[in-house]
Amino acid sequence: MTELWITIAFVAIVATFCLFFSLRSLSKARLIEDTPTSKISTAAQGYVELIGSAEPDQEMLLAPLSLTRCLWYRFRVERYDTSGKHASWRLVRSGTSERSFFLRDDSGKCHIHPEGADVRPRQNRCWYGNLETPVQGAELASEILFNSAKKYRYTESLICQGDLLYALGDFKTIPAEPMDVQVHTKATEIITQWKTHKSYLRSQGDAAGEVSQTEWQRVKQEAKKEAYEFVMANYDSEPAHILFNPQSDRRHFILASKNPLKLARNYRLRGLAALAGFLLMVALLFHLVRDIFF
Repeated sequence: MTELWITIAFVAIVATFCLFFSLRSLSKARLIEDTPTSKISTAAQGYVELIGSAEPDQEMLLAPLSLTRCLWYRFRVERYDTSGKHASWRLVRSGTSERSFFLRDDSGKCHIHPEGADVRPRQNRCWYGNLETPVQGAELASEILFNSAKKYRYTESLICQGDLLYALGDFKTIPAEPMDVQVHTKATEIITQWKTHKSYLRSQGDAAGEVSQTEWQRVKQEAKKEAYEFVMANYDSEPAHILFNPQSDRRHFILASKNPLKLARNYRLRGLAALAGFLLMVALLFHLVRDIFF
């Protein structure tokens, strides 16, 4: 009887998970289908849908397993373990990048902060090897030729430069700083650099290296002049747009390098499959309970 109750509890947990996953997937499909696409330059502040191409906003990343240059990655390394009659793949290590990148459309560009997103990339790869760290190039060819047993499984997903990028999340525009604020910020940065190296400040001081109040004012003026010249040459008057994870649990944060119609269809199919699993678990649960009470 105890084993039967344990089975009932397990089936109930699986049914609950299937229902939760089904409702969540169907909700995502409906959001993608119902949310209109916005242009970056005219997007309202708040929850929006953007479509464009993925572009770097800083130095590109190297994917940990394939060493591919990319903007975002997710990876898993698993080891095939055998214990008696049981064998399974066990997780060794995994990771996901959190560095920002651009989504660019024909009206502008937006910083994407991927932390917390449900990411569905187009580039997904799975392969096998005998080392925890996969080998590359000639070593990979040698391993394929001389090793048949594969102890490790590698899985890697990437978003690369130029990929189609669909994004659904909270949008915010940050106005550009006024020129005088940028000059002040740059001057402070320059003085900090001079303090770090100290050789410049010592050259402005007395024999003991002490900088007088007069000399210090002259240093500040030189830093401000250099900062002004830099800002005049590099002044960015454009506002910064960012897309990030919504604070509300009812709003999904989705990034995908797929056509939104196909993406919505994929979510809907996953939701319906989970719903079928839920109904199957309910039927099994009813059968188990009937055996106890009837």
